[in-house]
Amino acid sequence: GRNSMSNLATGTNNIAIGADAFDAADGGEDDHIAIGKDALGALNHDATVKCIAIGTNAGAGITTADGNSHNIFMGYNSGSGSSWATDANSQGNIGIGNYTFTGNHDGAQHNIGIGYSAGNDVTTGDYNVLIGMDSGALITAGTSNIALGATTLDAATTQSLCIAIGYDALTNLNHNDASGTIAIGYNAGNAITSGSGNTILGYAALDAEDDGNNNTAIGYQALT
Repeated sequence: GRNSMSNLATGTNNIAIGADAFDAADGGEDDHIAIGKDALGALNHDATVKCIAIGTNAGAGITTADGNSHNIFMGYNSGSGSSWATDANSQGNIGIGNYTFTGNHDGAQHNIGIGYSAGNDVTTGDYNVLIGMDSGALITAGTSNIALGATTLDAATTQSLCIAIGYDALTNLNHNDASGTIAIGYNAGNAITSGSGNTILGYAALDAEDDGNNNTAIGYQALT
């Protein structure tokens, strides 16, 4: 494609297909795959290696930081944040789906986002697993969360150690007191905002409580 890999000097084992793909790299950047218009189009540091970007603007957020390596972004604008930090390494992230990980990464590491807009705003958070449309879409600094299902944990920002499995599980949680909440099931705990120490298992279990603490709800519509 036009201008793809057009400035590379000594880098090896790279593949670039698409207009302006991988076109900022100008030194020893190695082992990258960029497919799609502007894929990895801003990457430009010899120590950034082994990234894969497939889709228009995929991986376009990776710029001149030392060591934004081992990232995989697949989908339109996946990994495309406009101003990734240049003084912190964001590496080992996997985004699959349009608009996954479009936030401005600032040291975010080893996150997985699969599904439209999953993990959209991650900046400094690490070790999150977010699978489903909009799952964890507003997480910025939260770490070690697991969200499986559409719109799970999609209001959380800095909260950590939560597990939400099932459509709309923990969809309103957004307070650090609620870190560590576990909800499994359709609409499980979907009204919780700041309640702490809750464990929820079952269809629509504890779905009306917003700030209650230390509840254990197990079963169909338990404690609703």
